[in-house]
Order: sequence, then C-alpha cells, then structure tokens
Amino acid sequence: MGEQKLGIRVSDEFMEKIEKTAEAHVQSRAGIGMMGLELMTGFDVDFYKQIEAAAKNLNVPTWLFIQNKLIKEMARYAAMREVHPEGGELLPEFAFTSDGPITGKRLFDMLRDQFIQEEKQKLIEKK
Repeated sequence: MGEQKLGIRVSDEFMEKIEKTAEAHVQSRAGIGMMGLELMTGFDVDFYKQIEAAAKNLNVPTWLFIQNKLIKEMARYAAMREVHPEGGELLPEFAFTSDGPITGKRLFDMLRDQFIQEEKQKLIEKK
C-alpha cells in the first residue's frame, strides 16, 4: 500500500491548539491530524449532515454537539451499570449482521422505530 503526503496550513492559534491536544493525547501533531481525518472519513455522510444541522440549530460547534451527546449516553450507561451491575442490557447500536456492524441510516431507522415504540408505551402507561 502506497503513501501520500498531505500538507495543510493552519493559523498560529490553531497550531497551538493542535500542539496542546497532541501533548495531552501523547501523540505527534501528525498523529492528531490522522485521528481527526480517520474520525471524519469514518462518518456516514448523511449522518454527519444531521449532526451539523443539529449543532447549527443549537448554535454550538459540531465537536461540542458530538461530545455532549456522547457524554450524555455514556453517563446514562454508567448509571445503568451502577444500578444493574450484572449487566445484561443489549446495546442495539452495536448490533452485527453477517455483513458487519449496523450503522448509518439503517441503524438510525432501527433505533428511531424502537424509541417511537417506547414513547408510545409510556403514553399508554400514563393513561
């Protein structure tokens, strides 16, 4: 497999941020760049557009939207594990098929349908 060189220009302020981030993650500047590129190229395009739209709607940077959504989910999962240390909860967001993990629109639709059913059940239980 061949390699290509990628060069970018950034402001002095952004370079300082990259250097601080690299130091905190015990990575080189190039390593931090590769981490960012791997993250961005790994996102499903339609999904990322949803993230951008939601972040814009909330008037927050995209990275903050992603980070806070993940923090919320990780805190929910940590609380569930604390209350139910035996575990046992299936994590549908990590479901696999013979083709590999389910992701993108297929996962979004599957989870949305599940959440709709859960919300409908809550309405029934309130009555």
